[in-house]
Amino acid sequence: MIETSRFEHVIICFINIGHNHVNQSITCDENRQLNKVRIKTIETACSSYTIKNLGNNADVRST
Repeated sequence: MIETSRFEHVIICFINIGHNHVNQSITCDENRQLNKVRIKTIETACSSYTIKNLGNNADVRST
């Protein structure tokens, strides 16, 4: 998992997004909970993205 604690805000779909920017950001505390939430919650938060191989190495691509 990417270490994000040094950032004030992180992109909610921060794994493998490449040059596609997400307009919604979350705090570091929220980010630390990211891999504890259910897939449906992540899909809702990243509703404009297709998530493949969801997990620590999630492949998130713009749709």
